[in-house]
Amino acid sequence: MISKSEKIDNTDKVILGNGNDCIYSSDCNITGINNNVLVVGGSGSGKTVSITEPFLLESKNRNIITSVTKRRIVDKYTPLLKERGYNVLDLNFVNPTKGNISYDPLAFINSEQDLQFVAKTIVCSNSKCENIQDPYWYMSATSLFIALISYVFMKVDNPNFSDVLDMVDTLDIWECTDANSKCVHLATSHDSYFDKIGEENPKSLAYVNWLSFKRLPIRTAGCVLSFLKTSTTAVFTPELKEMFKMKHKIDFNKFLKEKTALFITNSPVNPSINTFYKYVLCTYF
Repeated sequence: MISKSEKIDNTDKVILGNGNDCIYSSDCNITGINNNVLVVGGSGSGKTVSITEPFLLESKNRNIITSVTKRRIVDKYTPLLKERGYNVLDLNFVNPTKGNISYDPLAFINSEQDLQFVAKTIVCSNSKCENIQDPYWYMSATSLFIALISYVFMKVDNPNFSDVLDMVDTLDIWECTDANSKCVHLATSHDSYFDKIGEENPKSLAYVNWLSFKRLPIRTAGCVLSFLKTSTTAVFTPELKEMFKMKHKIDFNKFLKEKTALFITNSPVNPSINTFYKYVLCTYF
């Protein structure tokens, strides 16, 4: 609890009820406890007005990440936080162009493990994954997605995630018969891209995963591609695709060094969009 000797006006506080006994400093060095607060309540029970808004009102120095579905919170508290010297970032996944910052997963991929995590997270956002007992389909779709993301990293200058989605959208497959052997094999619109990578680096992540897809029977490959396209279509609205092309992108290293408030707007009705919100938190924490 905050002592009377503290300069209350300059202290970041956590208000958990009515009365001085329910007002606490958020400085762990003072309280000796962590700042985790579990709030449980149904829709309309007052979670925002009783917890979120008092937290924002009592924020003077701490950096803030606030997830919202109600834009009223962003509009109401942005002017106040700016007056207090905050750099206010508005990351809007519902209407990205109405925010002032964008987010691109490619900017935070620093290893093959990161790349695989991004691909799996997006593919598994497909609600069909919850009802599929055989993991083969989403694992195969993830492998194909890894190949396409890897290709963009290897061959596109200054890539953003819209380049990856273009690769997905323009990927077509058909059955082709070899003129000499008369063998039937899978042909795709991207064969020339990956054939070149195979010549340059046959052990690359892009080529190895591409071969896994190319060796599938035509019907199986069609199902895998359909699964991938369904997942990306569900997550990436036209607005999100435009966000990847925005100039100003979030820099979490800068976030740690400056007094910053980050609002993240997600959708209360589209859980697939919230995949991005979850990934942002994974990136940061």
